[in-house]
Amino acid sequence: MKLAGFEWKKIFSGKIPGIFLAFFLLNLLACYLYMMPFLPTKAEQDERKEWKAVLDTRNESIANTLIFLQEESKKVADKLSLSPKSATLSAELKVLGDFEKEYQTVLDYHDFIENLEKRVEKMQTFAIFNKEGGFSKRNIEKTARDFEDMKSQTLLPADDSGMNALHNFYLTDLLLILLACLYSFQEYSRDSRTGMAALIQSTPGGKGRLRLAQIAGLGLSVLLSCICLYGSNFLLIGINLGFGSPDALIQGMSMFRNVSFPCTVTWYLFYFFLWKAAAIMFITLIFQFFAVWFNGHFLSWILNFLLLGFSFLLWFLLPDSHVSRLFRYLNPIGILDARQILGNYQNLNFFQYPVSLLSTAITFLGAMSLFLCAGILLADRKLIHLPSFSFAFCKKKRVWKRIFSYECYKIIVNQKVWILLVLLIPISILWVTPWQNRVRLADYSYEQFLDICEGSYTDQKFEDIQAIPEQTDPQVQEGLDRLREQADYLHQSQAKKKGFVSIRILDDFFQNPQQDTKNMMMMTSILLLSVSSLFFVDKKQQMQQLLYSYPGSPHVYWNKIKLSAFIGFYSALCVWGTAWIKFFLHHKELEGLSYSLQSLPGFAQIPYTGSIFSYMLISFVLRLVFGVYLGVFLAFLAQLLPAPAQNITCSVILFILPLCMSYIGNLGYENPLISFITNYLSPAMKHVKLLCQFPVQWFHIKSGWLVFMFLLPVFCLSLGFWNWQKRSSH
Repeated sequence: MKLAGFEWKKIFSGKIPGIFLAFFLLNLLACYLYMMPFLPTKAEQDERKEWKAVLDTRNESIANTLIFLQEESKKVADKLSLSPKSATLSAELKVLGDFEKEYQTVLDYHDFIENLEKRVEKMQTFAIFNKEGGFSKRNIEKTARDFEDMKSQTLLPADDSGMNALHNFYLTDLLLILLACLYSFQEYSRDSRTGMAALIQSTPGGKGRLRLAQIAGLGLSVLLSCICLYGSNFLLIGINLGFGSPDALIQGMSMFRNVSFPCTVTWYLFYFFLWKAAAIMFITLIFQFFAVWFNGHFLSWILNFLLLGFSFLLWFLLPDSHVSRLFRYLNPIGILDARQILGNYQNLNFFQYPVSLLSTAITFLGAMSLFLCAGILLADRKLIHLPSFSFAFCKKKRVWKRIFSYECYKIIVNQKVWILLVLLIPISILWVTPWQNRVRLADYSYEQFLDICEGSYTDQKFEDIQAIPEQTDPQVQEGLDRLREQADYLHQSQAKKKGFVSIRILDDFFQNPQQDTKNMMMMTSILLLSVSSLFFVDKKQQMQQLLYSYPGSPHVYWNKIKLSAFIGFYSALCVWGTAWIKFFLHHKELEGLSYSLQSLPGFAQIPYTGSIFSYMLISFVLRLVFGVYLGVFLAFLAQLLPAPAQNITCSVILFILPLCMSYIGNLGYENPLISFITNYLSPAMKHVKLLCQFPVQWFHIKSGWLVFMFLLPVFCLSLGFWNWQKRSSH
């Protein structure tokens, strides 16, 4: 135990506690931001409490209560058609709709269980399901047996929004995998680099006892991390969205309809945490196995990430069939999918016999964990000899002929910034969502009406739109009104080449503050992490005085600025390029981009008469310019505050926190935090909103702000160069 405690202290030494705290806070913030769109408004909360009290007093069957809810929904919908802007009626209608779904789920589940045997008998009348000794016949018979215990269970209607949010938040899994890798690296690589691993292994207890202690120390570290991160998710989602009654069966939620065994909400949450923790520990054992086998060599970490990457592709790309499930879920990444393994009844086709996915996954997890533990304990690192590749040109010491090349080597290669720059591409693909909202009936109706008149504007089209009869459905009428407003605007517009285009899609492209904020947040985070040691690396290597005394000292300074600007350009290109490619792929059939920009009401006052597509290109170029802009400013901060901890903290306060507050403030929900941000913290967010909106809305910005924005980088560069020259003269 003492040895295990020592190993645990070794893991949580140096910068590890700070990194863990940063991961914990990042997970907490990201979980809250992810959960915000699912939060009900104050009006919806009040309406739900009132209707819940009404439903609790009714001692009727599920079917009769559902009929009652449908009648009440119809009454409220009629009232809403007379007062379409009533927030109270809208909230009440949404709450009643949610209750209808919950009660309908319970009613459908009872029908599903009661008619299961009849459906089995009916399916067996088809030849494909009635083949003796075949998988299909055995599978449907096994399904009927497995759900036998659910016939006598009583279900209660429950809201599954909290469970959905918990299962769909995958960032925690990723952070814990990174932490497990970091702990393993701290455990093994330091001893390997210092030569302590060979010395320790030669001692009597340096193999069996030490490796058991290392397994225990790493396991304890990972378990504590799982408790902190998953526990914070439970608390945050449970307090804000709720998981339903603790003693109610989870089958009352629509997402758990296919769970074949009786399970309460409390027990399911416990199983969920247990499964996630076991899966993360299994991945940690894989890290340990390769680290021990290859003596902490860099090849072990390459193999780890190759295995994880291959596992992700299996889980992400394989179809969900009886045969492919074996490979899709029984791998290091697929085993983390608790929603499918715990919350969904599935069988595998194992030599024409149906085997439960849950049972197989438990067996796989236990057997592979024991195998990995045995491998860690028995592996003899002396037997592993990695071939060393040495060539004549590698032995020759590199002579750097360009200052910029050497600065790139110091920061991108030596400081491992290349990892961030490479990871930015897949992160951008997963992070950035295409500009699209959930299509409502009003949006769909608008697009349908637009198809009639899409193309160049003519007076005849204007008259045809005005002649369209009024619609009975309020949302369909809303779509028609939107088209009529667009026609009125084009009728009055003086633009030469104007036409009907989808304002809904293009407004999301040009005027989407939430998407702009998310993209700017990602770009700024990568950039500040990349350039934080731009000047500190010279100070750490005690090279500052030598550089200051170098005759070409000014070139060193300007090349550092050039490198930071290049990283900013690259970050903007990855984030915005990926986002815009996604947009055009999603809206491949979008027409009318050759019309004048003034065809969009939001750009009626812009002093630019080019086409919509040309302005898209201009705004994209401005995004890239702002990447360079941020690179220059963050390089100045790195010079002003050389210690990475200091300039990262300053950058977070100046940019990341205001961007987060801006994102939260624009969610449009009634919440004490949102109200506080909107009412009291708006001045602290003006500069980041300016950065986000400038590439598209520059013509709305006051001249004073424009002058300030153009002079700021000039001031930073001048002050930074003066400070560099001043140090060089001493």
